[in-house]
Amino acid sequence: MSHRDSPSLRRVAITTAVCSAFGVFYGLASVQRSAAEPSALVYVVVALGPLVSVVLWTQNDARARRMATVQDWGLFVYLLWPILVPWHIVQTRGRGAWPLALRLCGAIVAPFAAIIIGVVIGAVLRALAR
Repeated sequence: MSHRDSPSLRRVAITTAVCSAFGVFYGLASVQRSAAEPSALVYVVVALGPLVSVVLWTQNDARARRMATVQDWGLFVYLLWPILVPWHIVQTRGRGAWPLALRLCGAIVAPFAAIIIGVVIGAVLRALAR
């Protein structure tokens, strides 16, 4: 199977970028509104967006590579993504595909890091303003 038959990572990249940007802005806003508790719904959407995108990419990739999978492959990847995403990538592409596996796992973790960065930047700016 050629590299061209693989699904595009464009949607994963766009989803990760948008969710990370919202994560930074929401992290900044949560520090500014210290009296009110931030909405958990925004955190859930920002955190789960890239995960769902990576799971869908993995399902499409398994289908494109005609990899025999179980019926609930998406559920298994969703629940055990730290193990199954790298396993799938290495299993279908060989050991040289670890950078791709790390990029996909990094895409899932990026919004969490963005929220933390936003909170830290907001706290520093708030401390400097005093």
